[in-house]
Amino acid sequence: MKPDKALECLRAGNRRFVSGETTSVINRTPDGETPLPLHRQRAALVNTQSPVAVVLGCSDSRVPPELIFDLGLGELFVVRVAGNVAGPTQVETVEFAVAVMKVPLVVVMGHSGCVAVGTALSTPDGDDPAVLATVVAAIRAEVAPFQASHPGLEGEALARRAVQVNARGAARGLLRDSADIAGRVATGRVRVLGAEYDLETGVVEYFDVD
Repeated sequence: MKPDKALECLRAGNRRFVSGETTSVINRTPDGETPLPLHRQRAALVNTQSPVAVVLGCSDSRVPPELIFDLGLGELFVVRVAGNVAGPTQVETVEFAVAVMKVPLVVVMGHSGCVAVGTALSTPDGDDPAVLATVVAAIRAEVAPFQASHPGLEGEALARRAVQVNARGAARGLLRDSADIAGRVATGRVRVLGAEYDLETGVVEYFDVD
């Protein structure tokens, strides 16, 4: 599957999710056409999988990628960590998906109301928060320069922009820290995008990482 086709698969699934017309309870065969009950789909996937995309997302319980994109068993390769940061283990996991399983699309998805991003914005530089210290430090490294260069931006407006800045930074980190991922992007075999999920509307918006 080409990256653009994989992206349209995610867009179509999110449209179904937002409109309440989800179909993943009755999953699809690998050709994407024939409805198949989940118990039969599970059996068909025992020895194979062909996910259409990797989603590096936040661990927040309100942001389950399979539901948001209305996809089922074997259709998404999901990596979840608080704040959707791209540490060494996340980079290696995404690299495995694109190199071994030939997944054509990587989406780093932040979300509105992210507690980890909010903590990074509210905790002074040099102070360690009570929880998620390593995660918050990684997020702060991305959002602090943006916050400093936009002193008039605050509140919800700042939080929303910071979610995007953090997702874009994590996506860039994948390209910076994995020569394999970067090489596949350079040759058009893989596309890497940032995204933001809106908790209120259910809509996913995408943006380039440049």
